[in-house]
Amino acid sequence: DLTFDADQTFASTSLILTNNKNLRFEAQIGVNHRNRLTEGIVFIEDSLSVLQPEDYNVDKNPTTFLPRIGFSYMPTESVSLFGQFSTGFSDPTAFELVDNETLLPAELDSENAVGQEIGVRIYLDNNFKLKATAYNQKVNNAIMHITQDNDAIAFENVDGGLLMKGVECEASWNNDLLSFRGFATFTNHTFGQETDYPNHTIPGFPSFTGGLQSALSLEYVKFHGDIRHVGATELLNSNEVLTDPYTILDISTERTVMGNYVLEIGCRNVLNSAYSNWPQINGGWGKLYNPAPPRTIFTSVRRSI
Repeated sequence: DLTFDADQTFASTSLILTNNKNLRFEAQIGVNHRNRLTEGIVFIEDSLSVLQPEDYNVDKNPTTFLPRIGFSYMPTESVSLFGQFSTGFSDPTAFELVDNETLLPAELDSENAVGQEIGVRIYLDNNFKLKATAYNQKVNNAIMHITQDNDAIAFENVDGGLLMKGVECEASWNNDLLSFRGFATFTNHTFGQETDYPNHTIPGFPSFTGGLQSALSLEYVKFHGDIRHVGATELLNSNEVLTDPYTILDISTERTVMGNYVLEIGCRNVLNSAYSNWPQINGGWGKLYNPAPPRTIFTSVRRSI
């Protein structure tokens, strides 16, 4: 029987310098103060498995300073460089604040991070765009899914920090008939040196993901194709369980009929790959894998109003 109250106050000021042509510089300083009060009664089993009421009162009052420096520069009309240094925070969600096994609230601190980012955008013509971004950040008090000694699932703050580095790339091209979008992400997300798992890969983050989306638009019919590859993924903090990499191919075709109806026919997971679309990180009772549907043929009708 709990009452949860929360409020926050945010203030910031910023400076922007630009020549209105090809250079822009931004500097910002902000402060965010949050109050989160949870109070009331919780019921805990005693040695005879009888629920006993206990008073509960947790008051969290974090204050976060949020400096940020960023820039963008266009050496040519088709190339844009950008970068930033910034800080941020993330408060625990309602789902994380309540243990879904015991229904007891968790006393979680807010996550906070310091990160750097640098990237480039290239516009070769009106039809082709390319973007690549490299990032590096450290997350303190990270909230992670863990398994307790009794195999119950809970969330806890990670002491020692998480280190996240990676490169994200995206390219797109289109004309009146065809459109393509390709993407690739390379990650190196690890536990910090002062954690219980120094240099171990953070579970749930594949080292590589990539794919290609395409569409062909004719006068009366459209064709869609989507292929994506997900690399091997760690499932435990100890890095003792690893999923196999997999590739998913989806195809479909659609046509507008009777003016405002769209008929679509397609096939998901054409390659009939075995994979999990929601791995259960650090899952209890040995449950780490939630099977996704096999090859599936579908049809749908949509009506525009």
